[in-house]
Amino acid sequence: MLGKIRPSWYLKAPEKTRKTWTVSEQQKIFTLSKEFRKTDDVIYEMGSSYAGLRRTQVHNQARLFKLASEGRCRQCGHLIPQDQRESNKVHFFCNECKSKNKFIRFKRRKKFLRHHICPLCETNPLFVDPKTKKELKTCVNCLSVSYRRRVAAGNCGICGKNPIDHSRSVALCTNCLDKQRDEK
Repeated sequence: MLGKIRPSWYLKAPEKTRKTWTVSEQQKIFTLSKEFRKTDDVIYEMGSSYAGLRRTQVHNQARLFKLASEGRCRQCGHLIPQDQRESNKVHFFCNECKSKNKFIRFKRRKKFLRHHICPLCETNPLFVDPKTKKELKTCVNCLSVSYRRRVAAGNCGICGKNPIDHSRSVALCTNCLDKQRDEK
């Protein structure tokens, strides 16, 4: 396995379907929505790369940026205290909404696992690992995509925490290689 190079198509993970907005993009949408009355004009002014945007996306991003600039929670609209704002500059949720969202995500994940459906993609069924005879926590497709993203980023494909040990492996760190060796 030493010296083996993975083909370029193997490391290409599929693109995420949801657009992640930067703060500068949100600010630009907000200022343009103040300037123009129609959302279609805002989309036109954003440029050709934003041509496929829907009106609701533009409206939501302008609303979310306005709440964040005022120091309010994006979900409930309550004013966030100054000490919480400093620790949470990106998402702008109050502590109550953060805990609610965390609990909802936890319940949703448990529900999908209980029905033997992958909690990441929420469509594919879960399979039993032939080696350990245990059910996997995610489907095979989601496992391979996350593995490829980790390897492309230079992290271990299994744990995703440590850098790859290139002297011994193409995609694993020293800890995971030692664990695999001990299992055999």
